[in-house]
Amino acid sequence: MMKKIIGYVRVSSIMQLEEGNSIEMQRDYIKEYCKRNNMDLVEIYEDKGISGMSIDKRDGYKEMINYLTNNEIDGIVVWSLSRLGRKMKDVVEFMDTLKQNNINFFSIKENLSNNDK
Repeated sequence: MMKKIIGYVRVSSIMQLEEGNSIEMQRDYIKEYCKRNNMDLVEIYEDKGISGMSIDKRDGYKEMINYLTNNEIDGIVVWSLSRLGRKMKDVVEFMDTLKQNNINFFSIKENLSNNDK
């Protein structure tokens, strides 16, 4: 059975928008990862030019949290754990939200997953 997945991408500065960890690069990695793992990518949420230090200013992040707590999805994919945030407290709270909602997490760059299977 194909898993329903959402993705999240973020860049924190104008420089990253123009080179390196671009939104498009992250989107491409997420799309390829989902295709390779037979996952149905239903949406990719994004925040452009916004620091990972504060969740309050990240509308894409907040929309993603709202979506995953109100819809049936199987997981979320990010290019890198650092795209979620720069504060460990925020990342841990995010992981707790996923666990409470029985949602898997996949980080491509670090090859991390909370999937026990």
